[in-house]
Amino acid sequence: MKIATNMIEHSSQARIDIDTIPRVWNPAYNNQLTIFSNIDDFQIEDGSQATPVSLKSDGFLTDFEDTDGGFMDVTNPPPQSGVGWEHGSLFGSSVINSNCASGADCWGTNIYDDNYTDDNGAQAFDLRMNSPEMFVSPQLKTHTAHFASWHNLESFGTSGTNPQTRYTDCAYVEIRSSLIAGQYDPLSSVGFDYYSNRYYEL
Repeated sequence: MKIATNMIEHSSQARIDIDTIPRVWNPAYNNQLTIFSNIDDFQIEDGSQATPVSLKSDGFLTDFEDTDGGFMDVTNPPPQSGVGWEHGSLFGSSVINSNCASGADCWGTNIYDDNYTDDNGAQAFDLRMNSPEMFVSPQLKTHTAHFASWHNLESFGTSGTNPQTRYTDCAYVEIRSSLIAGQYDPLSSVGFDYYSNRYYEL
């Protein structure tokens, strides 16, 4: 395809799909018209019949646009004022980070409040959020989750020639796994293990 500012005339079109060419997605049968990063990751045929292209694994991907992705706030205890984790749009908001990693919607802790430390008076609380259950196929070569995050944690510092900053809060990811689907209550915090110095994305 060439894109230019000169006028062109559209004279014809050709449709290519599973109804027009046998084994349409298979490079061995379509003169290498399709290229896959790894063809074994995709379902393209049922026997010798072409099917719509789909991933073999039940992967999980969301950018949280217009959906919470099945994630849920499990802040403990629930704060006296404000909220814990919430899903919404940061576009044009007054909080310090005014944009999500992609699009306008994302999850955040008390997303429209720039000071979360006073949400439960003088009492401590944990801002927690659980993701939905995700199936990870043992046939995958890697088992890595990816997510984009931005942190603004409470801190205090010293002045002088060599100032030091100390953070009174932290942020981390915990994971629990089971060979049995549905083993864990999605609202429960039981069974999680802490993973330090590792990064995960969704």
